[in-house]
Amino acid sequence: MFTNLDAAADSGRRYHMVVPENTEQAATIYQYSNLTLTLDDFKDTWAGIFGCNRERVRKSKHDQCDEAEYSRTGAKLLPGIRVLLQEQAMSDRVTVEIRNHVAEVTLNRPEKHNAVDLAMIEALIAAGESLADDTSVRAVVLHGAGENFCAGIDLSVFQGAGIDGLDKQAFQPRDGSPANFFQSAAYVWRALPVPVIAAIRGVAFGAGLQIALGADIRYATSDARFSIMEIKWGIIPDMAITLTLRDVMPVDRIKELAYSGRIIASSEAEKVGLITSVREDPLDAARGLAAEIAGKSPDAIRAIKGLINNAWHDSVEGALQREAELQIKVMATPNHTEAVKANLEKRSAEFLDTGS
Repeated sequence: MFTNLDAAADSGRRYHMVVPENTEQAATIYQYSNLTLTLDDFKDTWAGIFGCNRERVRKSKHDQCDEAEYSRTGAKLLPGIRVLLQEQAMSDRVTVEIRNHVAEVTLNRPEKHNAVDLAMIEALIAAGESLADDTSVRAVVLHGAGENFCAGIDLSVFQGAGIDGLDKQAFQPRDGSPANFFQSAAYVWRALPVPVIAAIRGVAFGAGLQIALGADIRYATSDARFSIMEIKWGIIPDMAITLTLRDVMPVDRIKELAYSGRIIASSEAEKVGLITSVREDPLDAARGLAAEIAGKSPDAIRAIKGLINNAWHDSVEGALQREAELQIKVMATPNHTEAVKANLEKRSAEFLDTGS
């Protein structure tokens, strides 16, 4: 995470958010290929835009349009780059750091126990989608700042206009995804082509648990606590849980936890399959596994995730065909050749970031 624009620009990498040094200079930077945009001119506006020009941004707080012109400079915004600005201060709900092919994504509201508000959902989606475009990333570690992973939905979502004040489009599938706005905060991690390892400490309640379930693997401390807590607020769990949880827990256990909103300890969560395992230091364990994955062929790793995610509910014929097609594709890559040569020569492999 960079604290100034120059450091981010000099890094030569694309980062989702930059911490503003003060509200007068609040800004975000997006570097995509050779294109860098600094949008401090919009600090007086709340906007969620896809390349909208300045005049259109002023007209609406949430204006999504097809135009790709940044009118002040004439620079072009690439499709899919989403900008989230608040009146004078940038929302900094999620941080992303990339080192040695591993991205570390941190829910960053420790003073609120990383509770999920609408800005947090926006930030999670944007972080996940930006990583999906980065072919240098081979694994992701997902965790919460402070003492908790995520305490669930922020009460601000239910106050004022709340859910009723949202555009109904928020409950419809987003462009290019089967998931809606809320579901995408969790689904984006399942959809990410590389493995995601969640490190959980403290609590993972409601929305927080569902976000963690979007990860491929979940490590937790022995004193962590979990709950499908939505029933407390008179709502249902609706952040892709029907997809992420159906293969890891028996349906009767899911119903029991969802009906009651009961809080369970790590020991029970591990027993029923809600988490992968209990670790003394889950973040260290997640980083260790991510580093190990980053040392494997990225083509094979991506193919394995795609195979397991997509074939488990396929027909017999479809699943077997998927195996064969992926294997043919992987074996045709330079990384397969490198893996074989490295093993025969008893040396460490040097893999290419092909993003296949």
